[in-house]
Amino acid sequence: MQPKEFFIKDFGALGDGVTNDGFAICEAVRAAIEYGKPAVINFDKAVYRITDIPQENNRRCLFSLNNVRDLSIKGNGATLLFKGAIKLMSMENCTNCSLDGFIIDYSPKPFVLGIVTDFSVEDCYIDFDTNGDLGFESDVYLPKPPCFGFPNRSDIRYHYSFVRFERVAENKYRLNIHEKSRDRIEKVKVGDEFILPYIPCSHYAGGACTIYNNDGFTISNLRFYSHPEFGFDVRCNRGNMLFDRIVLKQEEGSPFHLISWRDCFHVKDNVSPVIWDNCYIGPIGDDAYNLSCVHLDVTNVSGDGKTIECLPAEKGKTRDIEIGDEFIAYDLQTGKYIGEGHVARVYDRDDCVQFDSDVELEKLGKGMQISFYKYANPGFVVKNSYIEGTVRARRMGTFENCEFNVFWVYVENEHFVEGPIPKNLTFKNCTFTTPYDDSAKIFRVGTIGKNGLKNCEYKCRNIRLENCKFLKGQIELEDGNELIITD
Repeated sequence: MQPKEFFIKDFGALGDGVTNDGFAICEAVRAAIEYGKPAVINFDKAVYRITDIPQENNRRCLFSLNNVRDLSIKGNGATLLFKGAIKLMSMENCTNCSLDGFIIDYSPKPFVLGIVTDFSVEDCYIDFDTNGDLGFESDVYLPKPPCFGFPNRSDIRYHYSFVRFERVAENKYRLNIHEKSRDRIEKVKVGDEFILPYIPCSHYAGGACTIYNNDGFTISNLRFYSHPEFGFDVRCNRGNMLFDRIVLKQEEGSPFHLISWRDCFHVKDNVSPVIWDNCYIGPIGDDAYNLSCVHLDVTNVSGDGKTIECLPAEKGKTRDIEIGDEFIAYDLQTGKYIGEGHVARVYDRDDCVQFDSDVELEKLGKGMQISFYKYANPGFVVKNSYIEGTVRARRMGTFENCEFNVFWVYVENEHFVEGPIPKNLTFKNCTFTTPYDDSAKIFRVGTIGKNGLKNCEYKCRNIRLENCKFLKGQIELEDGNELIITD
């Protein structure tokens, strides 16, 4: 069956870069969804201004897809120019949907350029002249954490955490810095450029693309000049999943060394391989890739350690597990390794995860951790891509033919919510360099616990560097972890 084509111009979208086309675009999406059969939504190569959309759109996203099958959205080179906290896409519980061919930007940008005019280490503040308004109405604004800014530089990425904004005059502000960032004020000089948050469209806006619980999707040919928070929050999906030619790169002549405030790809709990090909991840304020799963905190365990109840550390109360699923048990508080096993029985619970282990875990107790390897994006592949910033990778998968220009790559677990203990992870035909000097340790293999605990009993296994080159930067291998380097 040939998919039916819908053209947004038929729904009143003008594409003149000025008129709000948000409602017309959403109406075209609604009509294509209600059609109920394979459909294509087509844009012209024009600039579509998005300043408002229907309130009912999920997560305040332009493309709001829920329980949709076989829908393709084709930009054909169109530019979507957003304002405020409106985002690109929410795709949940969908099958075989795709998004292709857009340029995405914001006006105003999610950030403002500030020039340091004064500062005080003792009183924890920095004064700025800015090239625009920071977007809050009162003279004083108290942000919810996290709220931060950066020096506008490519060679460092220090977070300065803000706890208070005060408007001193038009485009003049005093920003109070959290005490934990006090020592960084000592690095500041009058005249330094900073990237500051534009409050209506920065840390609190949410992810540009929220992709949850889908069965197959393709996201391709997207060019981001800016977006507010996460780029792609990708969780609990399955099937064939492809990100192809996703580019985050400033437009020519941009004064900002930043595209977004948080992760580009925040990827958790997917049970099928996710593929990235020919992507370019430029400067962002957090991880280019965070590939992990949400660990489960143990709430109850039988005396022999075989019947276990646990809760995910974030996002819900249950996980679909099956007999034979592999897990690792560990204690973040003490750094103790508890054991590994497979699921022998699954209990039907909607308030927690309950299962029997095929091995006895006598040392397992309440408050310890379980991570299921099948939820850590097994078999992922990142290939033919350029990656700046930072990377966290924790599962069986491959980076191949990639160029890393990074502050660091961490192969480790995480002490808040993210596991598992990494194993069977390969970097193949990759080059590594860094904005830091050559002595900087930019590739770390190790494990951590709470409160900065290192040298834990649980260890990374079969981490491989195959025919990789370090042009600058060094490897840090924590004792007992396995890193295999081959030509």
